[in-house]
Amino acid sequence: MEIGVSIIIGVFTGVLSAMIIGATNIIYKNMILPWFQVKVYKGVLLEGCWNGFMQIGAVKWGMKLVIKQKGSKVSGELTAKSNNPDAQKKETDMTFEGNIYDGYLIISCVVKDPRDISFGAMILRIKNKRMTGRQIFRDLSESKYDVFGSNVEFEYD
Repeated sequence: MEIGVSIIIGVFTGVLSAMIIGATNIIYKNMILPWFQVKVYKGVLLEGCWNGFMQIGAVKWGMKLVIKQKGSKVSGELTAKSNNPDAQKKETDMTFEGNIYDGYLIISCVVKDPRDISFGAMILRIKNKRMTGRQIFRDLSESKYDVFGSNVEFEYD
């Protein structure tokens, strides 16, 4: 009987200690480390709303970046709208993740709607309340462009 009780207690304490270590790891990675990175981060702060535009051929698109930032890591949402009556797709909503490196913001975007197939990337030079750069995207409007590159500009709102 003593051996059975010892085995049960050993298994129980092993499972309990694994759960405590796992919970501690999750708390450290999701709460303590991001808090610490924000406190010691001395780089540029981009968090907030940025309005801008891009042009594909003759079609001009208004764009909005809503950036969330933790240290040099960024994430958020990108919305692109066209008021061109000939555009097949008038609005695109995307999510993005990226990093800030040496005065540049580099982001990778994916469309929110799983029925649309679009993705892309931007490299933006950070200036005083302004970002300019290039993007490359898979064209969602099914125009003559399959993959396009264009200049983009954003200003802090």
